[in-house]
Amino acid sequence: MRIPSKRMIYIWQCPVMLMSWSWLTFLLALTLHVVAPLAAREKQNDRNVALFYCVACAVVVLNFAWSSFWHYRIASLIRTQEEEGGSRRAVVPTDAESGSDSEKEQTTRSIAENLQIAQA
Repeated sequence: MRIPSKRMIYIWQCPVMLMSWSWLTFLLALTLHVVAPLAAREKQNDRNVALFYCVACAVVVLNFAWSSFWHYRIASLIRTQEEEGGSRRAVVPTDAESGSDSEKEQTTRSIAENLQIAQA
């Protein structure tokens, strides 16, 4: 297998890096433009728009952070479970899938152990 050169990797990554920076600077400029009425103490209508924008941005950022935290937390639990030789399945089976009561108890115990690992 041929290993790509550093120059080729840079050429492949350049459009993605530029797009990331362009979105970042666009959102920064938009935020400064929308929040400007708060600093200038202009009309109430403009201030309401700025406050709504700030609250909406805060909700989006918190949602992203919350989702990312739990995604990586669950992914690490699944990885740990796979390394210990367990199955990747981490959900409780439905009644149609479940067999005896002992299988249900084992699944419940497995989920309880995973939750204890997650809380540690």
